[in-house]
Amino acid sequence: MPFSFKEIDADGLPAHVADPERAARVAGIAVRHARLRHITSAEKRLALVLSAYPTKHSRTGHAVGLDAPASAVALLRRLREEGYGFGDTGVPGLASGGGDEPIRATAGSGGTGGAASGVPGDGGRPRR
Repeated sequence: MPFSFKEIDADGLPAHVADPERAARVAGIAVRHARLRHITSAEKRLALVLSAYPTKHSRTGHAVGLDAPASAVALLRRLREEGYGFGDTGVPGLASGGGDEPIRATAGSGGTGGAASGVPGDGGRPRR
């Protein structure tokens, strides 16, 4: 995030001048990052976000040449080993290490997908 901008000073020379609002935001981010060191892993809250573009279940976590769901499961397993908690709800694929399980669980929770994609979720509604 840029927090300073070029302005021309009184002598006609360019100078970088900090924007107070943006500088305060960058400083706040730095302070919050520093605080994380003093919070136990079990107390931290993380989010793992996989893209789904175009928005259909068959594209969740899609990346050419990569197995994003399996990588996500590997990451979650590593986080668990390092003391991060996942609450009382089981995480699909965490025990088996399989990347297909979390995708199936996500697809089964609704949204788009459908018979044409081979993924359940939209009850076979036609696509537009």
